[in-house]
Amino acid sequence: MTTPLVSIILPTYNGERFLKKQLDSLFAQTCQDFEIIVADDVSSDATVQILKSYISHDNFHYSINPQNLGFIRNFSSAVKLAKGRYIAPCDQDDIWLPEKLQTLLNEADDHLLVYSNSELVDENGRPLGKSLRDSLKINFISGNNHRAFYYSNCVAAHTMLFRRDLLHYIDTLPDSIYHDHWLAYLASRLGTIHAVDKKLVLYRRHDSSVTTTVKKKKFTGNPVSYLRAKADRQSERNQRKLQKLKDFQAFNLKINKPDPELDVIIRELGKFDHYFFNRKIYSILSKRRQEYFAISRKGRLGLILEECLGRKFYQYIPMTL
Repeated sequence: MTTPLVSIILPTYNGERFLKKQLDSLFAQTCQDFEIIVADDVSSDATVQILKSYISHDNFHYSINPQNLGFIRNFSSAVKLAKGRYIAPCDQDDIWLPEKLQTLLNEADDHLLVYSNSELVDENGRPLGKSLRDSLKINFISGNNHRAFYYSNCVAAHTMLFRRDLLHYIDTLPDSIYHDHWLAYLASRLGTIHAVDKKLVLYRRHDSSVTTTVKKKKFTGNPVSYLRAKADRQSERNQRKLQKLKDFQAFNLKINKPDPELDVIIRELGKFDHYFFNRKIYSILSKRRQEYFAISRKGRLGLILEECLGRKFYQYIPMTL
């Protein structure tokens, strides 16, 4: 049986520190039916020199953008060059375990997207004693529960393998949503996704990582001023969330699969600045809590209440102090 070709998509930018180890781990895969497509976003360090050292490999291709595109646009541009039946996004600073591609291919079946867990390591490659799933405190889900992706995401780009069918919709990638979140939603909306309960990548966390979590600063100022400012921050957060949901709904309409419940949520969120607690949103989310909040490990009641509180709630608290 012939193994289908996999296109590994690797956007690079000033990645000289870890890039060679990542590339070496790709060429050490037990599955060798792959091509590597690298798009460099005008690096100013030795990244391009490292890439040039691999051009002797027939399945290795790299290009340099005429101008800096940013990570998401760089990925979107590079993935259109893929020839494989499957696509595997790749970060420049991780290390793939040798069996990664083969394991995901073995689990692919008829799913549009499969994904795995990964092991967190520090900048020197030392294990941090946590998996990505445990670090983010999320559940991995399988199937076609697209509603879970309205409020959260459990699929990281570096862990996924998806069918090229999704490339038909890559131009729909909105600015409000990360590409891995968007691809996970597309796959669960158009077909099914499947979680593989194995750690197949050493996922490096370091200060220059795009996804490194920024620790919140402890508040030491006036509590009333803080709470008033929080009302403004919640309004801004609501606007970002509202835009994401509108982008999801726009895609639903594009494929002629509208979600009436989402229409109601979007309409009610548009009134955020004018209510204390939204009963309509509460009714929808509480009735289908297992769908909407399947990913987060936090208490679902608390998650639902957080989504139902309006600006007047955050304004009321400082008035009572």
